Amino acid sequence: MFAYSEHHSSYAKTNKRSWLRDQQLLKPLKEFFRAERQLTEITPPEIEGYKLHRRRQVSGATVNRELALLKHMFNLAIDWDLYLGSNPLRKVKFFQEVNTGFRVLKPDEETRLPRNATPAIQDVVLYALNTGSRIGEIFSLRWQNVDMERGLINVFSPKTQKTRVVPINSEVCRILDFWALGRKNEFVFYNQKTGEPFVDLDTGLQNACTEAKIEGVTWHTLSPHVSWSAERTS
Repeated sequence: MFAYSEHHSSYAKTNKRSWLRDQQLLKPLKEFFRAERQLTEITPPEIEGYKLHRRRQVSGATVNRELALLKHMFNLAIDWDLYLGSNPLRKVKFFQEVNTGFRVLKPDEETRLPRNATPAIQDVVLYALNTGSRIGEIFSLRWQNVDMERGLINVFSPKTQKTRVVPINSEVCRILDFWALGRKNEFVFYNQKTGEPFVDLDTGLQNACTEAKIEGVTWHTLSPHVSWSAERTS
């Protein structure tokens, strides 16, 4: 199957601005189903097994993004006459995602959450709160989009396919200065153990929330607004 994934990667690089995200989502799929597998060998029960396997490691939302990519790959293979069967993802239910959009961190929660997070999670949380950036925007942020001299960040949103300008306040400046010191690639935020861009930080955030005794918070909670702390330090 994943010999075909090379065809999909070429297609994504040509047709999708979010192709790098696809490459990140593809990695666990390749590890689970193995590179030598054929499309015809992938069955709905196996995909259900993948769902349960990955849900122990990442959030249901992330699993859904990976399944959506796999479904898209099958659809392309069908369109290109590389696969003659029906898409097995049609028989697989995605995890339910609940996002009311009403949860906002209180000022005391904005203080407690970073204090109970690991250093990397702490910086990403504070960056999100101070810029209103979505987690996908943070994962894809490159140094070429950061203008420290002018104090501005050009933020590209994979979701909306638009770019907006975000001012750099003192807290964001501190965070960027730190990550610039250990810079290993073009991405601002990355896994410092592997040097690779982050793919999923849901577990780290939830661990921080548990330690801080905060409930009902996801990365989406941090992005819709610029926080109280941002208003105080800008």
